[in-house]
Amino acid sequence: MSDISVLPEAINNVAGEIDTLFADGGYDSKGSYQLTELDTKVVIPPRKNTVKDKHTHQRNEAIRYIGGYRKSRWK
Repeated sequence: MSDISVLPEAINNVAGEIDTLFADGGYDSKGSYQLTELDTKVVIPPRKNTVKDKHTHQRNEAIRYIGGYRKSRWK
């Protein structure tokens, strides 16, 4: 099983609200950002070859920041 395939079940098993979701790069997908509430901060390092899209604003911010600085600084 891939990391991304188990994320929906893991999120559904959390009691209460999730303020911030931290995950490693194995969870980087557009769908991962759409599994949480809109006010949840999602912190997942994007893959090297990732591209921006219209639907994952937080992911696009991470891509833009890493492109302007470094991934180590983003972390």
